[in-house]
Amino acid sequence: QTATINVGSDNGIRVGMGVMSSCGLYGQVETVASNSAVVRLISDADSSVSAMIQGTRATGIVNGAYDGSLEMEYVSVDTTVGEGDLVITSGAGGTYPKGIILGRVHSV
Repeated sequence: QTATINVGSDNGIRVGMGVMSSCGLYGQVETVASNSAVVRLISDADSSVSAMIQGTRATGIVNGAYDGSLEMEYVSVDTTVGEGDLVITSGAGGTYPKGIILGRVHSV
């Protein structure tokens, strides 16, 4: 799953940059032309983002799925996670800065 945006290298866009919307993290720039860029969405099955639950600081990895949903894996079993908890980027890995909204927990 990708999206094409109407800015590119002429606007300073480079491969690997993160892309945000007003709702949070959208994806990462995959290819760039002079006036457009293709963004790999975080909901794509080939995407993964280091994440944390904002309230508890529990960390894990958010992966995209073939149905367009997101799933957080590798969360410690000792951590309490509840429906409605805010999930943000953890900053681990260096691709995205810490604190960008990824979504809310729908089910545990």
